[in-house]
Amino acid sequence: MAAIAHPRPNRSRPQGPRPQLRVIDGGRSAARPSTATYRRRRCLAVAALVVVVLAACAAMARAGVGPLAAPAVATPAPIAVAGPGTYVVQPGDTWWSIARRLHPDGDVRPIVDELAARNGGPSLQVGQRVSIDG
Repeated sequence: MAAIAHPRPNRSRPQGPRPQLRVIDGGRSAARPSTATYRRRRCLAVAALVVVVLAACAAMARAGVGPLAAPAVATPAPIAVAGPGTYVVQPGDTWWSIARRLHPDGDVRPIVDELAARNGGPSLQVGQRVSIDG
């Protein structure tokens, strides 16, 4: 037995002559991105800039320079002593500042209470001599 193959006609393509192609004067202009695309690009650029600035600030802080660097620790000023166990109050002094100079580390609340009780109350006057003996 023998089989004969016959090609089927392609029905997806229209039959008949093909259309003529024409060139239009001026050609096609370049497609312009939409406003939303410009907004997305701007947001991405701002986000990238923020990341770069934060990374630079972090690097400067690690190096110890710049606005985020840890402040230098101030050393308390020496105590103005009028005699053994006596302090002369300077302008701007408070019981807290005097207690902090006497005890730079830790809690100074008990020292403040003791100094105020021992020296006549919470008020201080410039030039006043206060007892700082423990």
